[in-house]
Amino acid sequence: MGAARVTSIETVQDFRAKLCEFGKDAKDVLCAAEMHIRRTFDWLNERGKHWQKEIKHRQEEVVRAKIELQARKGMCKDGRGPGTSDQERALYKAQMRLKEAEEKLACCKRWGPLLQHAVHEYHAPARQLAGKLDTDLLKALALLQRKLEDLEAYLALAPPSTPEPAGVSSTAEGPALAESTARTSADVAGPEPETPAEATEPPEEQDPEAKQLAEEKITP
Repeated sequence: MGAARVTSIETVQDFRAKLCEFGKDAKDVLCAAEMHIRRTFDWLNERGKHWQKEIKHRQEEVVRAKIELQARKGMCKDGRGPGTSDQERALYKAQMRLKEAEEKLACCKRWGPLLQHAVHEYHAPARQLAGKLDTDLLKALALLQRKLEDLEAYLALAPPSTPEPAGVSSTAEGPALAESTARTSADVAGPEPETPAEATEPPEEQDPEAKQLAEEKITP
């Protein structure tokens, strides 16, 4: 994308923190799953060995119960004797215990391949997720960190000053500009022409006596 509309840097920071938390939880879950798988395999192997030992032990119990039953039957002749009920019940119980051990061992042998197949199916997506966490997630976190630094640097910049329109002057510059304009006009027009004294000064009023004497001299 060429641009993005970001209205809250805190939201981006929270998202990055949640992404880090998701990566940590996902890795913990993958590690826990691997540990559980190993414990399951170990438990299954241990159960298999246990039931193999139990089979041998219970086979011996069956043999002893058979011997005791045969010995008790030898003591009974012509329908007389202590009877064999207890030995028959002991033999039956030993045989059931042996059968149980054999079934448990068969289950362990059957569950082994099934567990191996399930783990094999799990490992494919698990390894893919682990690879994403180790590569794509780290790249995404680094990208978000760079974007946050760019946004913070952008906010730290001072806003540019707005220039005033060419035809508008400030209050302080108004009178000075008017005076300068007037002086420039006066210089272009040149000095004003001088007015003759006769045209500007009013004629002097003559004294009445001097006027009478002048008239007498003029008269013959």
